[in-house]
Amino acid sequence: MTENFSHPLLSICIPTANRWHPLSDLLESLENQTCDKVEIVVCDNGADETFDNISRYNVRYFHNKSDIGYDRNVIKTIRKANGKYCWFLNDTSSLVPGAVDYLLAHLNYNHCVYLSRASYQAYTVYANGDEALRAIGPFGGKLNRVIIRRDLVPPLELIDINSTAGFVHLDIMMRIAIGGSVGVIKDLHAPSRYVSSWASKNGAQFTAHANLYRIFKRLVSVGYSRSAIEGVLFRLRLESPYVLVRSKANGLRISRSSFDSLITYGIFALFLFPLYLSPSFLFVFCAKVLKRGIYADPVPGLIRV
Repeated sequence: MTENFSHPLLSICIPTANRWHPLSDLLESLENQTCDKVEIVVCDNGADETFDNISRYNVRYFHNKSDIGYDRNVIKTIRKANGKYCWFLNDTSSLVPGAVDYLLAHLNYNHCVYLSRASYQAYTVYANGDEALRAIGPFGGKLNRVIIRRDLVPPLELIDINSTAGFVHLDIMMRIAIGGSVGVIKDLHAPSRYVSSWASKNGAQFTAHANLYRIFKRLVSVGYSRSAIEGVLFRLRLESPYVLVRSKANGLRISRSSFDSLITYGIFALFLFPLYLSPSFLFVFCAKVLKRGIYADPVPGLIRV
């Protein structure tokens, strides 16, 4: 699939860990698309059969000898990439036919950042990240929706991994977007038969939501307007009760870590506090009785990984 370009137009960057079967499905779908001037970079943070089987695909593969963590693995894909643009994909991603060709055609417009969004069918351009935030609200949380121009990536050694907590791609993208145009393209993803189970483990979704809140809150310091950021934070605060209830149903415990996530929301945490203190078994029981919404799988037959 990958031609011998020392400087391809696009690097498809895939951080992975112990998910050979969904990763192989993704690589198969990429092999079946026309992808001139594209390279695939896979950085493996796991210890499964990926190492033994990856050679059947034309990818640039890098295996970590030890677990370096999710965010550092994402950063490693950027360091290893040669392309003008980096498109991040989860190892559970699935693409529609022609997705790569469609993206390549739009990369010629030379925007700083591209976003793939399900709610957009027409190609849309915003002058910068601030304008995009005002129009869209919070965006870029999902790894596989983000394409960045690699030469605009800030010095990676200056990125505080401890403060990004699963969203280092968002932190990098937003720093780039404040300085230039943002192109929004249609959704390039097909329904996947795999679903990541991270959000259902010990209520991790609430922690992730709080991390998003922290990242957007500090964007004022890199040039975003307070009004745009406050609009985003307001929407995240409105979402937080639902996220907390869902996380309680999935086993969120009262702990120092979860309390730190709670107080991220400032004075709004006072409204969340009764939900936070409520026993988790009440939410689990209600969700099981309802058999929908919070607890049920969104699509029958999905494979949790």
